[in-house]
Amino acid sequence: MFGNLGFGEMVLIALVILLLFGPDKLPELLRQVGRTMAEIRQAAERAQAVVREEWARASLEKDLGLADPSSETSEAAKAPRPGPAEVAPMPREGGTGLETAHEWGPEVTGDDPEGRR
Repeated sequence: MFGNLGFGEMVLIALVILLLFGPDKLPELLRQVGRTMAEIRQAAERAQAVVREEWARASLEKDLGLADPSSETSEAAKAPRPGPAEVAPMPREGGTGLETAHEWGPEVTGDDPEGRR
Protein backbone atom coordinates (compact mmCIF):
# COMPACT_ATOMS: atom_id res chain seq x y z
CA MET A 1 0.00 0.00 0.00
CA PHE A 2 2.83 2.38 0.76
CA GLY A 3 4.98 1.48 -2.23
CA ASN A 4 8.70 1.66 -1.53
CA LEU A 5 8.37 3.29 1.91
CA GLY A 6 10.25 1.46 4.59
CA PHE A 7 9.48 1.35 8.30
CA GLY A 8 11.93 4.19 9.05
CA GLU A 9 10.36 6.53 6.49
CA MET A 10 6.85 5.85 7.82
CA VAL A 11 7.99 6.60 11.39
CA LEU A 12 9.57 9.86 10.19
CA ILE A 13 6.35 10.87 8.39
CA ALA A 14 4.31 10.03 11.53
CA LEU A 15 6.62 12.19 13.68
CA VAL A 16 6.34 15.14 11.26
CA ILE A 17 2.54 14.86 11.26
CA LEU A 18 2.54 14.66 15.07
CA LEU A 19 4.69 17.80 15.28
CA LEU A 20 2.59 19.71 12.76
CA PHE A 21 -0.83 18.92 14.20
CA GLY A 22 -0.08 18.09 17.82
CA PRO A 23 -1.41 15.24 19.93
CA ASP A 24 -4.76 16.97 20.56
CA LYS A 25 -5.78 17.30 16.89
CA LEU A 26 -4.27 14.04 15.68
CA PRO A 27 -7.24 11.73 16.58
CA GLU A 28 -9.72 14.01 14.81
CA LEU A 29 -7.41 14.26 11.79
CA LEU A 30 -7.14 10.48 11.58
CA ARG A 31 -10.94 10.12 11.84
CA GLN A 32 -11.37 12.56 8.96
CA VAL A 33 -8.81 10.69 6.87
CA GLY A 34 -10.61 7.42 7.60
CA ARG A 35 -14.01 8.85 6.62
CA THR A 36 -12.58 10.30 3.42
CA MET A 37 -10.96 7.01 2.47
CA ALA A 38 -14.23 5.16 3.13
CA GLU A 39 -16.15 7.61 0.92
CA ILE A 40 -13.59 7.22 -1.86
CA ARG A 41 -13.79 3.44 -1.59
CA GLN A 42 -17.62 3.53 -1.77
CA ALA A 43 -17.55 5.84 -4.78
CA ALA A 44 -15.11 3.53 -6.55
CA GLU A 45 -17.32 0.51 -5.81
CA ARG A 46 -20.38 2.33 -7.18
CA ALA A 47 -18.48 3.30 -10.32
CA GLN A 48 -17.34 -0.28 -10.82
CA ALA A 49 -20.91 -1.51 -10.42
CA VAL A 50 -22.15 0.94 -13.06
CA VAL A 51 -19.42 -0.13 -15.47
CA ARG A 52 -20.22 -3.81 -14.88
CA GLU A 53 -23.95 -3.20 -15.49
CA GLU A 54 -23.30 -1.28 -18.70
CA TRP A 55 -20.85 -3.91 -19.90
CA ALA A 56 -23.38 -6.66 -19.21
CA ARG A 57 -26.14 -4.71 -20.95
CA ALA A 58 -23.99 -4.09 -24.01
CA SER A 59 -22.95 -7.74 -24.10
CA LEU A 60 -26.56 -8.88 -23.82
CA GLU A 61 -27.66 -6.53 -26.61
CA LYS A 62 -24.86 -7.83 -28.81
CA ASP A 63 -25.77 -11.46 -28.05
CA LEU A 64 -29.45 -10.83 -28.80
CA GLY A 65 -28.62 -9.00 -32.02
CA LEU A 66 -30.20 -5.75 -30.96
CA ALA A 67 -29.14 -2.42 -32.45
CA ASP A 68 -25.70 -1.20 -31.44
CA PRO A 69 -26.23 1.78 -29.09
CA SER A 70 -23.18 3.56 -30.47
CA SER A 71 -24.64 3.57 -33.99
CA GLU A 72 -27.91 5.20 -32.94
CA THR A 73 -28.21 8.79 -34.02
CA SER A 74 -30.91 11.35 -33.59
CA GLU A 75 -33.02 12.62 -36.45
CA ALA A 76 -31.27 15.99 -36.24
CA ALA A 77 -27.91 14.35 -36.80
CA LYS A 78 -29.25 12.50 -39.88
CA ALA A 79 -30.53 15.69 -41.53
CA PRO A 80 -28.23 17.19 -44.15
CA ARG A 81 -26.32 20.22 -43.01
CA PRO A 82 -26.27 23.39 -45.10
CA GLY A 83 -23.09 24.22 -46.96
CA PRO A 84 -21.31 27.58 -46.68
CA ALA A 85 -23.22 29.07 -49.61
CA GLU A 86 -26.57 28.11 -48.04
CA VAL A 87 -25.91 29.86 -44.73
CA ALA A 88 -27.80 33.10 -44.27
CA PRO A 89 -25.59 36.15 -44.81
CA MET A 90 -24.46 38.05 -41.77
CA PRO A 91 -23.89 41.77 -42.01
CA ARG A 92 -20.41 42.89 -41.20
CA GLU A 93 -19.67 46.18 -39.57
CA GLY A 94 -20.04 48.92 -42.15
CA GLY A 95 -21.39 46.46 -44.71
CA THR A 96 -24.71 46.34 -46.51
CA GLY A 97 -25.81 43.07 -44.97
CA LEU A 98 -25.93 41.44 -48.39
CA GLU A 99 -22.52 39.80 -48.26
CA THR A 100 -22.59 36.02 -48.54
CA ALA A 101 -20.97 33.71 -46.07
CA HIS A 102 -18.01 32.85 -48.26
CA GLU A 103 -17.11 36.51 -48.75
CA TRP A 104 -16.50 37.26 -45.08
CA GLY A 105 -15.68 33.83 -43.66
CA PRO A 106 -12.24 32.26 -43.40
CA GLU A 107 -10.90 30.64 -46.51
CA VAL A 108 -10.77 26.90 -46.03
CA THR A 109 -8.43 25.02 -48.32
CA GLY A 110 -7.45 21.38 -48.55
CA ASP A 111 -4.01 22.24 -47.19
CA ASP A 112 -5.33 24.08 -44.14
CA PRO A 113 -8.77 22.89 -42.96
CA GLU A 114 -8.86 25.38 -40.06
CA GLY A 115 -8.90 28.42 -42.34
CA ARG A 116 -5.50 29.89 -41.50
CA ARG A 117 -3.71 31.61 -44.35
